[in-house]
Amino acid sequence: MKLFKGIFSKKQQSEESAEVEQQQQTISEPPFYSPALLNELRQMQIQIDTVVTHTAPSFCVPTDKNGIESWLARDNALFLDCEMERNTINKIHEHLLADKHPLRQWFYGHFHLHNEATIDGIDFTALDIMQIRNANY
Repeated sequence: MKLFKGIFSKKQQSEESAEVEQQQQTISEPPFYSPALLNELRQMQIQIDTVVTHTAPSFCVPTDKNGIESWLARDNALFLDCEMERNTINKIHEHLLADKHPLRQWFYGHFHLHNEATIDGIDFTALDIMQIRNANY
């Protein structure tokens, strides 16, 4: 996993403009999807079996916006931000599957709840606040 994160961090720093780098240093850094970087993993023959992200693909719990109505009322952009983030994670998930990575585990937080579900052979775990979980290797 460190290598996976390291590839993205180093590649970003070397290829992106100063403006984008400054934007990424803000507190609310959105996820990004880069087919070129994921293809590089394949070319390097790196196989990903465990993924850790802040948010989750859209088919994972929660699958609705119940409980965040007050936040949506305060921030007009929040609904679209949430949709964009989850769609970005969907693209990463789809790309990893298309490249036949042996995905077994996916951990995510963001939603302040605990949930475990196996979807298409992948164990998806939503981690609650201060929850620690060991990856199964």
